[in-house]
Amino acid sequence: MTSFAPSPSERGSSFIIILIAVALFAALTYAISRSSSGAKNLSQEQVRLLASEIIDSGNRFSETISRLKLAGIPESDISFEYNGNYVNAACTTNDCKVFDFDGGGLEWDTAPTGSTGGDDWIFTSGIAIEDIGTTNTDLVAILPGVNEDVCHRINVLIDIEAETDTAPISGSGITADGFTGSYSSGIPTLISSAKTNGKRSGCALVASMASDMLASSPLSQPRVYYQVLIAR
Repeated sequence: MTSFAPSPSERGSSFIIILIAVALFAALTYAISRSSSGAKNLSQEQVRLLASEIIDSGNRFSETISRLKLAGIPESDISFEYNGNYVNAACTTNDCKVFDFDGGGLEWDTAPTGSTGGDDWIFTSGIAIEDIGTTNTDLVAILPGVNEDVCHRINVLIDIEAETDTAPISGSGITADGFTGSYSSGIPTLISSAKTNGKRSGCALVASMASDMLASSPLSQPRVYYQVLIAR
């Protein structure tokens, strides 16, 4: 039987095919690696965006309350009336309504999807922030049930925590009933931790939270974002 050895050109073609296969495999591996990394980065970016949205909302609330006060609206007349809630009998015109074109000019700001367990903003005068103002209750915007990663990112963005820190914890529960014009005259419940004390905004893990504005109350160990609107 006569055997034929592959010609140099055939051997060269086989070598090229092998090189192409190796190159394609390397390209595929790189693409998968990039895809995985991209998905991770997208998740981190989503967390950052959610945290930024919450901070921006808190700032808008604070700025709006400041404008109303500068316009001569008494604190006791300020109304967060929306959808039948927060009705303040002392607010008889639209000028004192936060969510009215003729008042604060804000639209109701729902929590960004994925940032909480479904609860929305609460405006309360039932709590105080440690080392802010006096020992009286403050007017505060609260967002309960904040996602753990989002809570941490908020604190990193506003320089309360470092990347390696964990969420600050309050030693007690809080009661944050809706504000309808009057402040609690009793001893307020505090949002208090070494990292949030003296901070006008932040995110903390509290022991529990009760409120007449929660669908389910109390919440056990919720992470809450707070923004002081009026310090007293």
